[in-house]
Amino acid sequence: GGTSAFYINNSRNVGIGTTSPTAKLNIGSAYNDAFVLTDGRSGSPGNLYNSSIAWDAFYADAAKITLTHNDYSIGYRRLHFDVSGAEVMSLLHSGNVGIGETSPSSKLEVRSETATHKLVSLNRAASATAAMYLGNDSSNNAIISSNYSDLIFGRDQSSTLSEWMRIKRDGNVGIGTTSPTNYKLEVNGTV
Repeated sequence: GGTSAFYINNSRNVGIGTTSPTAKLNIGSAYNDAFVLTDGRSGSPGNLYNSSIAWDAFYADAAKITLTHNDYSIGYRRLHFDVSGAEVMSLLHSGNVGIGETSPSSKLEVRSETATHKLVSLNRAASATAAMYLGNDSSNNAIISSNYSDLIFGRDQSSTLSEWMRIKRDGNVGIGTTSPTNYKLEVNGTV
């Protein structure tokens, strides 16, 4: 007697490394990688050439992760994520990441087909509500906006924020003061 490495239950679920599969293919491992994909051109895991993993591949809203080894248009290797037949995110061999952009030229590049002041949102602590948005308008102007809160500019040094300027949600601007209330621009110090 030995231990079965492959198991099919009465529901026709297949288990590899588990005797109680709960899905059509359930891969489990207590000690090693649960899933390694090779493409046949190389005997070692991780050396993949133009390989992909797909979910619901027969449906229009399928999701797929693809490793492209020889994509010379963007400089050799890249990993890209597709949903509904469209590439939504790319990771290049250089470490550049593109969201909505297939050939990012910086460490993070985010692209939308339409102008929006909500292209990127930075959320409040422990919340799904945005604190700040980054975006653009139809005239290609950059936009930095707060979500009905003050916008603070400053400098971090040793994990301590030194506030230099504040734009209140009512539009008043304070330099050297955190509560400009009397004028559109209040400066605490020499101008």
